[in-house]
Amino acid sequence: MVKVTVKVDQQNCYTGFVCSGHAGYGEPGYDIVCAAISILTQTIVASLETLVGLPLQIKADQKQGYLECNWVNQPESTDRSNLLTKTLILGLSEIQAQYPNHIS
Repeated sequence: MVKVTVKVDQQNCYTGFVCSGHAGYGEPGYDIVCAAISILTQTIVASLETLVGLPLQIKADQKQGYLECNWVNQPESTDRSNLLTKTLILGLSEIQAQYPNHIS
């Protein structure tokens, strides 16, 4: 099962997320649930870097199915980073609704 944890600061602004594990829905390399989760998380990371301009601290281990992404909010970018993180949460929630035994 993939476990996703979203981090927030004292002002309830998003500051990062951790995604770990494998969905176990299909064979490695052919698991559509893992693929969907991966594309969402990778897109959010790229968007935070490219569109928002946030410097990110990233730890990743593809074999372990681990991605950790952290950032420090800047006053001028918090609204955009929050929106992108809400988009990630929405997408992951939709996957969870369809595959509840494979993502939490």
